Amino acid sequence: LKLILTIILKLILNLKMQMTQSRIKMMIQMTVLHRILWGVLSVGGRLNEKTLKPVIQWLIDRHQSQLAEQVARIFLNWYNVQGVYAAYRESQKP
Repeated sequence: LKLILTIILKLILNLKMQMTQSRIKMMIQMTVLHRILWGVLSVGGRLNEKTLKPVIQWLIDRHQSQLAEQVARIFLNWYNVQGVYAAYRESQKP
């Protein structure tokens, strides 16, 4: 599990660096590909705020707050996308 988390974190950090450097703005999307990616990154939803709380706290205690933030983004970004879609569906109701 530690190896998987390390690989995931490196991928996330590399993606963030690439996006920051190229200044690409992306729309919020929830395609089949995004759902598959979320499933892989979260190990089928098993990595969430409850299961990652000890890891995040451990990183914070070791003065690795930026890394802790990146770990938290795994599930926080997904919750944000779900919230945007729920608000959109709600706004479309008659």
